[in-house]
Amino acid sequence: MAKEKKVPVVYLGSDDSRIPESVRASVESGDIRASMSTVKVKIKGKKDPASGPYLRLEARTMPGALVLTNGRLNCKEAGEKGNGVLDEFNYGLDLGVRAEVRGKILQTLEGPEAAIRRGIKGLLACGLPEAKAKRVIIEQMVEEGKLEAGYELPADFSLTAKK
Repeated sequence: MAKEKKVPVVYLGSDDSRIPESVRASVESGDIRASMSTVKVKIKGKKDPASGPYLRLEARTMPGALVLTNGRLNCKEAGEKGNGVLDEFNYGLDLGVRAEVRGKILQTLEGPEAAIRRGIKGLLACGLPEAKAKRVIIEQMVEEGKLEAGYELPADFSLTAKK
């Protein structure tokens, strides 16, 4: 599989026509950072993902976050569209907590080899050699108490197997 080229992030100035007028002053002040990014969609049965550009607006301060949520700090009222800053924060925080719990559940159900396999694949995607990726993942899991000290992968361990 060919490695995907990393496209450098280009931040947009407040005068860029792609930036909505309503947030230009916040981009100018630095409360919001604007850049062009890409959404990728993997389609089952297709080799290459489809992609399309979008304007990424990133709050850098609370005033910037309030601009991006139309001045709403709290949950939306009945009939209003969009979330407040706290809604977005709580949603993101909950995603992180749920991901951690999900990982623990998967490890319990699948056994440590599945977690090791996922970890190795992630490090391979970052460019680490397979042997080093295995070592790093196992050492980390031992350190976290998820594996016993001296753990050895089974002889039939495979990155592609789903046992």
